Amino acid sequence: MGSWWDGSKLGFEEGGPEKPLTACSSVNLPFSIRNTGFGMIGPTGYRIYKDDKVIAEGTLGQIGANQTGHLSIQTDEPGTYYAEADQRPGYEGNEKETIRTASSSIAVSECPPPKKENKKRPDKEEEQPKNKEEHIKNTEKDLKVKDRVKEEKSKDANIPEEEPEKEKALEEPAGTQGEPE
Repeated sequence: MGSWWDGSKLGFEEGGPEKPLTACSSVNLPFSIRNTGFGMIGPTGYRIYKDDKVIAEGTLGQIGANQTGHLSIQTDEPGTYYAEADQRPGYEGNEKETIRTASSSIAVSECPPPKKENKKRPDKEEEQPKNKEEHIKNTEKDLKVKDRVKEEKSKDANIPEEEPEKEKALEEPAGTQGEPE
């Protein structure tokens, strides 16, 4: 003597999220299961997998004829997810084993690193002098470049260089450097 099958036929609906999912923040993974047979006369079991390991399981309540039930899970971890549900006992005359139906897989990828463009903005801020000492160093560098330009112009005009004064100008406090007397 076997069990009586209620005539329900469960199957997961195709179609997952409309856009690719990333684990940058928590995402909801929906799994819709439709009964295309007669109404279920009792509940059945389900499982949700991540990378082929069960991460959630429970009881799926009765789903009426031509009705849809819904399972979902929140996650912020990358991986491949899918759901599986048991057909009701005795499904299509199979008395000895539980027949299962599975959903399509939903991939959740790792959160991509920030774009390089976003990283450049903070770098530009770092280029600004952070304090007075750094500002003085930057000014000294600018003066050295100006002095090199003067040296090159002097050489072109055959004007003798004045090395000792150049060194003396660099030793003077900021604000008086490079000013004509």
